[in-house]
This record gives sequence, structure tokens and C-alpha cells, in this order.
Amino acid sequence: MTHVRPSFVQLENFLDNDSHQRMLDFALDCSEFRAAEITRNDAPHGTIDPSARRGQVASAEPLRDILEAPLRALLPHIRLEIGVPRFELGGIELWLSAHRDGDFFMEHQDLIHNRPRRLTFTYYFEDPATKFDGGELRLYDHERTADDRLIRVDTFQDVEPIDNSIAFFPPWAYHEVRPVRNRSEGEPGVRYAITGFFLDVTPPVVQPNLRPEQQNELATRYIPSFTPRGFEAAPVPTSTYLRLREFVDQGIMSAGPEPGAGDDPFLVGHPDFIPLGPLAEDVLAELKPMHERWAGFPLVPSAAYGVRVYRDGHRLLPHVDRIETHVISSVVHLMHDTDTPWHLRIVDVDGDSHDVALEEGEMVFYESARSVHSRPEPMVGRSYCSIFVHYRPVDWNMSWAMLVAQAEADGHDHLLPGGSVSAQP
Repeated sequence: MTHVRPSFVQLENFLDNDSHQRMLDFALDCSEFRAAEITRNDAPHGTIDPSARRGQVASAEPLRDILEAPLRALLPHIRLEIGVPRFELGGIELWLSAHRDGDFFMEHQDLIHNRPRRLTFTYYFEDPATKFDGGELRLYDHERTADDRLIRVDTFQDVEPIDNSIAFFPPWAYHEVRPVRNRSEGEPGVRYAITGFFLDVTPPVVQPNLRPEQQNELATRYIPSFTPRGFEAAPVPTSTYLRLREFVDQGIMSAGPEPGAGDDPFLVGHPDFIPLGPLAEDVLAELKPMHERWAGFPLVPSAAYGVRVYRDGHRLLPHVDRIETHVISSVVHLMHDTDTPWHLRIVDVDGDSHDVALEEGEMVFYESARSVHSRPEPMVGRSYCSIFVHYRPVDWNMSWAMLVAQAEADGHDHLLPGGSVSAQP
């Protein structure tokens, strides 16, 4: 494999003083901020996941008259310096973000299937009266495989968020925003940024519109299995469990409705939620060796979802998890107050169903991209608290479009978009 280090360009003193002040005045007066979303291939309109991203965003369209002309003038030069192939500019996407103490954005790419992004940029600006640490843009290195796929590795470059500077980098590069730390005395400050993308005029690739039953069968049929059964229960390491249990004990009374739960087609009920915040990164690191031993190969962290607090009557319909990223996973059970055991049903590699009842301090590994799982019976009680930890193989490359193409080649018309799910394979 060939080592690939993403190129980036950072320019200081990007805007003149008047333009910089206009940007700051707009941000300080903006009343349109909302919780930042994560846009996924299987949820193109975005979802809110505070364990993966914390911050606020708003449209930056009112600032376009300041930014667009200098951005367009720089594009030919930046494109050449970073090594982005020539493309016909179809527009510039602009978003305003606000980061307060502790806000962050975990590792991700900027490649979105319905937005042909070719180059990413971030412009940093802040009130001179505030003081911050952290918030670096961390660009990870990659390895290029023989079949021209890029795999993220653990080495990286950090780009400092200098006031009135702008950084350009390729959208395929895995990157993250490190936690912001406010160092101002008195009233906490806000660090602002404009994140944007140069868009190609190339039409977007549309992901197939599949029913849940089709997704389940496609995943079971075409995604390989890595373990003998596809799932296994185990104790949570004591230190990890005690840390998480203390976190839940302190936060359970303030748990609020889970963001986006009402749009989840597999949830029956609206669970409460406790964001893990920066603790998610620690959990992923601590549990990664266990998941690698169970799977039998190296893994890359995908996500540690915050504490979901199920309530009386809640159910979970049969489904598989995100096949792009949630491949080797676990449910880490922390505490419950139930009247009867509440089983997690998992379909093993042979197609047989198993009901798993976890005790507090136990976890269950499962191949979440291919093993259909559910909680078919309503929960009876007051609360049931777990987190969900997800990893993927280092060379993983899977999408619903790929599975649909394989089903079409095999003649399984009932697994294609618009196909009848009642048809037999």
C-alpha cells in the first residue's frame, strides 16, 4: 500500500478588517442557530447525534457577498496546489457554525452522495475578547490499496484555527474537529467558522430507496459474516463499566428526548438520551481491542452512540445497522429498572433467532451490518439504559447501491427498489 498524506492550504488574514467585522457582527446577532447534524448516506436529510458532533449551525447565505468573489478567485490556484482534478464549478455551499466550550466533531469525511463536493474549506473567526484552546482541524493520513481504495491510518496533521484564516483540504480526507476549550474569564465565548464546499455540476449519485425488509435481506444475503455465530455476550471491562455507570447515574435525571428518534423507522416509542460527548472517544479506544479480538482483524472506530434510555412500552423493529460504517458492534448495557427481562433478538449466521437478556455490566458483540436484530416485545418497566459502540474493518467499502447491483445481477428482482417484498428469492 502507498502512504497518502492529504494536502492542505491555510491562508492567514483572509479578509480585510471591515469584512471580518461584518462576519463577526452577523454571527453575534444570528438567531437561526440549531443543533448540528450529521449527514449520512442512509439518512440524507441528516440526523442529530451529540455523541459524534456537538455544536450549532446556521445558513451562511447572508455572508455570500463577502466570501464568494475571493473564493472563486482562489479556486484555480488552491485546486492545483492540493491536487484536485479540474471540475466545472456548480456552486459554493456555505454553513456558519458556532462552537462553545467542549464542542467537537468526530472523525468523518465530507463526501455526501447527493452533494458533489470537490473541495472543502473552513474560515475561522472569533471575537478578539474571547480566548480559546483546542478546536484544531485534524487531518488523518491514509493508505492507498492495490485496488485504489483509501484507508484512514492513525497519523495526522493538525491545522490551528487561527482567527481570520481559511484552510482548504480535499473532502475525501478523514478529519475531525478537536474539542474546543474556552479560556475566557467571565461570560463564556463562542468560536465561529464558515465551513463550505466547492460543488461540481456533475449530477449526484442517488442511493436506492429500499424498504426495511429489502435492506435486511440484502444485508443477510450479500454482506459476509466474520464470526462463527454473528454474536456473543461478554462482561464489560470493570473500569469501563464503572466509569459509564457513574456517568449515567449523574445524568439519568436530566435525560431528555433523543434527537431525531421520531424519524427512526425502527423505533416504536421516543427514548430519552444522554450524550456521551468527548467520553465517546475514550469508550471507542478502551473497547476497540475487545472488538478486534472477537472479529479477528483490525478495526477503525465509527461511533459510540450516547446513552439511550428506553421507557415503558418501547420496542425496536427488525433491522440492520449502517452498512457503510457499523459493521462490528456491541450493545453495552449499563442499568435497567424493568419488571421483566427485555430481550434483544439477534438472527445468527444460519438464520436462527436468539433472545439475549443482558445483565447490568454485560455487553453483546454482534455483526450489526448483516445480523438482523430487534426488541420485538414491549419493554415493561421504567427505564433500560445502553450505549451502542460501532467499528468497521480498515479496508471496508460497502453501500446499498453495491448490494442492489449484485441483487440485480443475480436476478433477485424483489430486492430492487420498487420490487415486491412478497416475492420469493
